[in-house]
Amino acid sequence: MKKIVLLFIVIVCFAQDGWERMDLPEGNIVDIKVAPSNSDVIYVLLYDAGLYRTTDRGSAWHLTTADSVLNPTDLLPTKIGIAYDNTDYLYAFPVYTDSFDYGFSRSTDGGFTWEVMSYTLEMRAGANEIDIDRRDHNIVYTGGEGAPYFYLRCSHDAGRTWSYLGDRLIHGYEVSISDPNIIYLANYRIDVSDDHGYSWSTGLDHYDGVMWDMVADPFNPDILFFRTGRIAYSFDMGNTIEEIDTSIDIYDFAMNSQNSSNWIFTDRSDESPVRADKILISRDRIRSIDTLWIEPRRSDMQTNKLAVSSGYNADIRPDADYLFCVLQDSTEARVLFRKDITAYGSARHYYHIERGWNLLSWCPRRDAPDALEAVADLFSEAILPAYAWNAELGTYDAIDSLSPTQGFWLLSDSARVIEQDGLMTMDTVTVTLRRGWNLIGVQAVPLFADSLESLSVVVPPIYKWKDGAYQEASALVPESGYWVLCSDSLSIGIR
Repeated sequence: MKKIVLLFIVIVCFAQDGWERMDLPEGNIVDIKVAPSNSDVIYVLLYDAGLYRTTDRGSAWHLTTADSVLNPTDLLPTKIGIAYDNTDYLYAFPVYTDSFDYGFSRSTDGGFTWEVMSYTLEMRAGANEIDIDRRDHNIVYTGGEGAPYFYLRCSHDAGRTWSYLGDRLIHGYEVSISDPNIIYLANYRIDVSDDHGYSWSTGLDHYDGVMWDMVADPFNPDILFFRTGRIAYSFDMGNTIEEIDTSIDIYDFAMNSQNSSNWIFTDRSDESPVRADKILISRDRIRSIDTLWIEPRRSDMQTNKLAVSSGYNADIRPDADYLFCVLQDSTEARVLFRKDITAYGSARHYYHIERGWNLLSWCPRRDAPDALEAVADLFSEAILPAYAWNAELGTYDAIDSLSPTQGFWLLSDSARVIEQDGLMTMDTVTVTLRRGWNLIGVQAVPLFADSLESLSVVVPPIYKWKDGAYQEASALVPESGYWVLCSDSLSIGIR
């Protein structure tokens, strides 16, 4: 009866705050993953209940794998990995076999059938997260033997054979999504490889704390976030590291994969230091943090896992971002809830202006997609005018208003961060790329550079402006401008 009462209280409290309980069977939730290329698709693995999948962002759930197939446990939870190019292509590790070895398994049909690709004899919690190369789902990464830390290992044949990367034990790693050649290793320093792990360079020599749960910005490999008991970040591939507010004791965190300014955290309270009972949200890349939800009883419930389904790469409700949160009560029962967090600023944008020249682009607001914005209104402290490239004439034009997908130069006498008011439009705009150089930007939805470079008329690489010089771009992100060279004219759709 106690379990029923507590669950009832939580459901009532969450319903009042706009939370929806997901229609899943009772059972401890071991892992939750949102497909990186399609936020409509989400997988949830439950202990004693199996693997469930939704293709409509949580409105309906379907069992794909019986519990006896993956055999997850709480002591060493099984983790799920989803390929970028195919949401039915999954990996699971560790899978517990009859011989009590730890199996690395693959499914190519959304979890209905599984194949054990290889076995390992030794494993530890935290080493079993799975990273998959965005360009080739046969290249996969996970942790290997070692305690209390682990070695990073890689397979180029879908998990059949493995090789170790790096020469030291680590507590966290990450493979860049935008540029899969880049790999990060973390413990008391960050090592970086830009050649698939064949050679390494060291960033900060020593950091006074253990690093784990590392996350790289999906569209900017320079930006890293990781947990140290709190949240720390680096904007230069680990050469310098800063922590956020030291009064916040982070238990778990999640990033909006399509808008890295948007972060969700769980915080341990002073009253219950071993339980996370507060959810925090940041809409400006952790510069400021607001409270999203506090467990009213302050003792019986704690948040357990977080995941964000971004509307930017979803077909179902593309105008909404959803937070999925697992709540665990004092009876250890875990329940999955969903909340629309769009109103909390998850779809806002920020211009990170540097001193000197900046190459930028602008996105119209959702409530006024056809309205142009005056340069002086948005960038009132800049040195005007701004300049846009006229691809037809091959000259620069001074501009006093901003147009969607138009790249432009802006001069500033100091560094600052400018917030663009309102939620950004999700409309698709047709852009004509002319023969020769084009200065463009995306609106609200990031775009991997190789997806544009794969077009026959686009001459790679695409260039961005950073630190006073041109650099090759691995992705096109909102707020920034990019140079694209074309051998012929072409019209494309950009969101």
